[in-house]
Amino acid sequence: MLKNISLDKRLVADGLGLQQAHINENFANFSEALDLAEKSARDAVEARNQVKKSIALKNKSAQDGKMREMALKAKEERAKNNTKDEIDEDARESDAIRLDQIENIRRKRNIARSRSDKLEKHRHDKDRDVSEKIAIGLPDSLARNGETLFHSRLFYQSRGLDSSGIDDETYSAYVKPWRPETNIQRTYRPSKNNETAMAEDIDRIITANKFVPEKGFAGAGEQIDARSGPVQFEKRQQNEDIYGLDDLLGDSSSLQRSGKDDDY
Repeated sequence: MLKNISLDKRLVADGLGLQQAHINENFANFSEALDLAEKSARDAVEARNQVKKSIALKNKSAQDGKMREMALKAKEERAKNNTKDEIDEDARESDAIRLDQIENIRRKRNIARSRSDKLEKHRHDKDRDVSEKIAIGLPDSLARNGETLFHSRLFYQSRGLDSSGIDDETYSAYVKPWRPETNIQRTYRPSKNNETAMAEDIDRIITANKFVPEKGFAGAGEQIDARSGPVQFEKRQQNEDIYGLDDLLGDSSSLQRSGKDDDY
């Protein structure tokens, strides 16, 4: 007769449950090797990034140094050019001053040779102030062509230094005439030679029938006398019927009278 034996009892009887589980130690070695490989890979990547960064910094510093050298070179060239221009400008100014001095010396020498009193007057006028020169009407010494820069009527020529120069409160820019010639009175008048021609033209215009119609019309009287002006008015006669009312009333009364006669 067979009996059913439970599994737990069978396992206890066999002794399989009493055996201890054994794990291979290679699993620990494998995990440790993986950790070391990961750490070494991270170190290699970081070292590679550091190398790239150092190379980039080195290239940037080299480029900055090159640009700095180019900027310094350009600055030096600009400074040299500016110095050269300043030297040229100073040389031109000194040449112009030297030429002016030479011209003044020549002019003084010529004046001294011709007239010594004029040289003394020239020295005296040269020492004057600009306002004094304007007040007394002296020409500008810088005008080389011999013409003054301003018209003489703009200054107070009749006043001297005793009147405190120019009065700003008085508007007298047009005190003197611009052209005080005698023929200015005949600018808008005809000359004697044109009187005959003008008289002929006036006579021809007066005698010409410019506004006369070619054909007359009934009721328009002919003009006998010449007109004295462009428009001529006629004087109204006393008891004059302008609109013909008297004739109209007379015709109406005659018609009424004739109508009454017909009725009878």
